Amino acid sequence: MVDPDRPLDIHFSSGEIITIDLANLDPEPGTSVVELLREGECHVKAWVKLAVEYWKLGLLQPATDVAAAAVEHFQQKEDDASLPRVYSLLANLQLERARSAPKMIMSDSRSDVLTSLSPKSHYYQQAAQHMNQTEMAARELSKDDWRTQAVIYLTRGNYLLSMRQVDDALSAFDQVLNLQPTNIPALLGKARIFYTRRQHRDALKVFQRALTLKPNATPDPRIGIGLCLWALGNRDKARAAWARSLEVNPNEWASQLLLGLEALNASRESSRSDQERAELYRSGLTRVQTVFKMNKFNASSANALSDFFLRKGDSNTALKLAERTIQYADTLAVLADGHLRAARVGHASGKFDDARRHYASAVEGSPKHLLANIGMAQMQIQDDEILAAIHNLDSLISQSQTDISCLEALIILASLHSYARPVLSAADAVTEKLRAKELYDRVLKVLDSPSFVTESSKQHQSSRSLKSVMHLGDDVDMYVEIAALWQRDNLERTGKALKDAVRVNNAKAKSASASPSNISTPKLLNNLAAVRHIEGSFAEARALYEEALPSALAEGTVDSEASSVTILYNLARVYEDLAENNMARDAYLKLLARHPEYVDAKARLAVMRMEEKRYDEAHSLIKQALASGDKNPEIRAFYIYLLCHTGQMKPAKAFTFNVLKDDGHDVYALCAAGRLSYQEARESRDPSPAATTARKENFLKAANIFVKALNIDPSCAIAAQGLAIIIAEDSLGSWAPGQAADDSQFKMRNAQNARQALDILAKVRESLSDGSVYVNMGHCHFVREEYDKAIENYETASRRFYHGQNVSVLTYLSRTWFAKATKAGSFSAMKQALKFCQTSLHIQPNDKAVLYNLAMIEQKAGELIFSLAPDKRTLADLQMGIDHAVHAQKLFASLASDIAKPLPYSQDIAQQRYKYGDTMLRRSVEHVASQKAYEAEVKTRLDAARKLRQEEKEKQDAAQKALLILDQKHAEEVAERRRILRAEAESWASRAKEESEEEEEKRADKARKAAARKAKQEANPSGDEAAEGKKEKKRRRIKIKKEKHTGEEAEAVFSQDEAMDETPDGADRPKKIRTKKRIVDDDEDALAPSAKRKKIKSKEIISSDEDM
Repeated sequence: MVDPDRPLDIHFSSGEIITIDLANLDPEPGTSVVELLREGECHVKAWVKLAVEYWKLGLLQPATDVAAAAVEHFQQKEDDASLPRVYSLLANLQLERARSAPKMIMSDSRSDVLTSLSPKSHYYQQAAQHMNQTEMAARELSKDDWRTQAVIYLTRGNYLLSMRQVDDALSAFDQVLNLQPTNIPALLGKARIFYTRRQHRDALKVFQRALTLKPNATPDPRIGIGLCLWALGNRDKARAAWARSLEVNPNEWASQLLLGLEALNASRESSRSDQERAELYRSGLTRVQTVFKMNKFNASSANALSDFFLRKGDSNTALKLAERTIQYADTLAVLADGHLRAARVGHASGKFDDARRHYASAVEGSPKHLLANIGMAQMQIQDDEILAAIHNLDSLISQSQTDISCLEALIILASLHSYARPVLSAADAVTEKLRAKELYDRVLKVLDSPSFVTESSKQHQSSRSLKSVMHLGDDVDMYVEIAALWQRDNLERTGKALKDAVRVNNAKAKSASASPSNISTPKLLNNLAAVRHIEGSFAEARALYEEALPSALAEGTVDSEASSVTILYNLARVYEDLAENNMARDAYLKLLARHPEYVDAKARLAVMRMEEKRYDEAHSLIKQALASGDKNPEIRAFYIYLLCHTGQMKPAKAFTFNVLKDDGHDVYALCAAGRLSYQEARESRDPSPAATTARKENFLKAANIFVKALNIDPSCAIAAQGLAIIIAEDSLGSWAPGQAADDSQFKMRNAQNARQALDILAKVRESLSDGSVYVNMGHCHFVREEYDKAIENYETASRRFYHGQNVSVLTYLSRTWFAKATKAGSFSAMKQALKFCQTSLHIQPNDKAVLYNLAMIEQKAGELIFSLAPDKRTLADLQMGIDHAVHAQKLFASLASDIAKPLPYSQDIAQQRYKYGDTMLRRSVEHVASQKAYEAEVKTRLDAARKLRQEEKEKQDAAQKALLILDQKHAEEVAERRRILRAEAESWASRAKEESEEEEEKRADKARKAAARKAKQEANPSGDEAAEGKKEKKRRRIKIKKEKHTGEEAEAVFSQDEAMDETPDGADRPKKIRTKKRIVDDDEDALAPSAKRKKIKSKEIISSDEDM
């Protein structure tokens, strides 16, 4: 408030005094007031006071005119001592003008045109000129005029602070405070510098000192106190400080602005209720609007209002306020926000050039600004500059301390990496996919792990809360993109992403305020069901299909009709997998009734007819499918399969090569042609030269066809596997029917071919999940005599693909274990071969080939066990081998006498094996007897060794027991000695204590007697004293008699009243106490009674409970 009683007296030379009422100044002073000051020869203080009053009223130009007139007046009078204060005033006036001037003036502003104004730099330049004039005029200034010096330093500090030269400004303020420690403006300037340097505690102390010195100071120190408290994390006290400032100075806008911005920021906190947030936003917006009305050049209030109008949709007003923010912003953060608001206006209105320019300016001013970088990336995406957008977002993420602080950028960057750009090579595309997966994993880690976010928020105060980013998890497209990334690598991850997409979509459907997704729920359910279907969760897939189908039908759009057809087909497929063939058939028929051209449904019906052995109906259905879709390669491939399955090889071959004539790049037809050519060559057993030549030509033809298929589709696993089989079997080599299997060159060539085939099959296994791949790899390892690896592949095929029910694979396992047992002489391996053969016979009990194999393995088991040395077998194994051999005899007898034709074995060989077994079993009794004798001998030796070990153990136990008894006895003796010594020590301590108490009593008696004598002498100072004085005083020295066998020296002890020696003139003086020499006996261990005797611990034993 302005004080009304502030007169300015002007004294004239005539003695007249004119008083100017400063409370009612004329806004246009003209020359009258200035002339009065000149005529009155007023002191510089009057001139400055008048100019300052105009300044306080906000009339900067009149104030400047008065100051300029003062300069002219004092220059005419050559009063250089008065000029520094006036120049300082002019500099401060320019600084004041700079505070309300724009920081910069936009040449291309669209709404807030300020080209007629001067920027801050202009006024800073004027202030610098006045400061230089001040420095020159101050040379004539008296050193005693400390007030003017303080004003000069203070002005310099304000100017340097405005120019961001904080170190020099701090030095200037310190010089002011050296002259005047209670100078409030200097204290406030120093506090501002501390705050700028983030020395918040130091700044807080200085602001508090300023407030203590002047509670009504302007600007209000409470503003700075609140800012420091806010930076230190004490936000409640900060709000209280600003509220108090507003209460004290209701017309000041600073506290109003801070409280308004605080309320707006609090309204964004998702932890608050909707009602509370709405109230905070309303109150904050009201305060900010009030500030803008008070000061239309305040960048912070303009920035906040620009955001409000941008949300409201008022683009023109938002742009004008954004440009006001840009031109008046005094900090980089506010400048970046201003550019961001202007960019968002341009972005929303389609003015992408303006948006791009402002986004770039925002990023330049604040490189870590999240929204600015995202906006810039969006503009780059708009211009198809994908690499630039990726680089921009990568740079932003690398600078962020936590993922939660840049989660939006992570999502956009992941989406860009998952986008298949045409310019990428295959290797680069894989790398991009991996990068996208990594980024999405980081996103999901934040959204799915609250504890991770909480810990991160504790470590970084700038981190956002989990709730503030949870809305980012409501993006259906993001989850669909994640599912697409993982669909070839991890179906579990794909299913989880699709499940999240369905959850979010359902939540949006229930929420009236949420924007609908571009992907319908039936489509998501269908995809999720397909994933569960592929995983083998047929019941869950069925439930999802049945849930999706009614929803798709209910939508009633063209798109939903297509979705319903796909869902119905998938539902029929899952009915098949659940063995509900009737329901599957009905579903296919319903589908074909609505869309007869749906050839896939006809193909599935044909498959079902094949399984029912109704081949004619299947053939008819496939013919219908071919009639409506003869260009469908899958239908043509299925027709070839049907012909091969029904044994119609010639029609299959003719149809296949006719297809290749029309479409030589049909990979399915090529694979079928290669297989048919290979099979034809392999089944040819004619040894004639012409047949051999034709056979090789067919093998070569098959190989060439498979190579062509691989050239068209390098990932075709069927063609690769066919080629591997041809290589493994050396079909292109010089092998011919009837070649000896033990040919060393043949074996070596087979091993090399098997190695090459393994390399191919290993790659096939990565793309083709089929049991045949593992079986063929097992064959290759078997040829190379790598039996363990062969067994591993066979078992994988049997367990994973055939559920242990494929007789061929079980036979391969039995054969491999048989070969391993024969090579290693292992009866346990032979038992494994026998187990797999028995399993095969259990599945196909009438298969005579399996029965023959069983008989051979059982006989070989007996032969093997007989060949082992007694120490390599047990009697139980021997008996088992004999039992198997006996059973083999029965089987061979039955097989040799079988009259059925044809047989899968030679009856002559069966008869020979029977005779061989009979001969072998004749030695069984001998083997059993020798084995029993051997085991009995071994048992005897083991019993003797066991008895000897037991005796040695008993001796060791007895010796340890005796030693333990001796240790216990010794411990008891030690404990007894310690007890006796402890008792002696306690007795000695008690005796020493009693002697000490007696000595104390004697000393006390002596002291009493001495006091009595002294009192008697003082009572009789006459003749008795004189007579007594004639007698020579005798001093008594009390000696402590040395006790025998004490072992310690006796010390002379003096009473305080007797420790004086008589001097020649009768005065008493202290006499040095001399220690009496004595001899110490080594056997003495006790001290003689003495008032100053030290306590000594016994050397032999120290008790822990005695303080000696």
